[in-house]
Amino acid sequence: MILRYYNKALKIQKDKFGDNSKEVADTYNNLGVLYQAKGSHDKTLDYYRKAHTIYEFVLGSNHPQTKELEQAISQLENILNK
Repeated sequence: MILRYYNKALKIQKDKFGDNSKEVADTYNNLGVLYQAKGSHDKTLDYYRKAHTIYEFVLGSNHPQTKELEQAISQLENILNK
């Protein structure tokens, strides 16, 4: 059920703020956290990568939020050997 609400929020945010907004990136990140809690590492990685791309564009590559997500992606890639 929570997944449905995140997807609904994502659509609203894209319509209101555009595809490359921090709000959209935050929701992608939250979806990644949700999938990680469910043990779905491939989906987690997909959503984290989407969020990271937007964070780099909006916040810059040296922003703490971008760096934190970079580390999470790296850890998941090591787990998945990707």
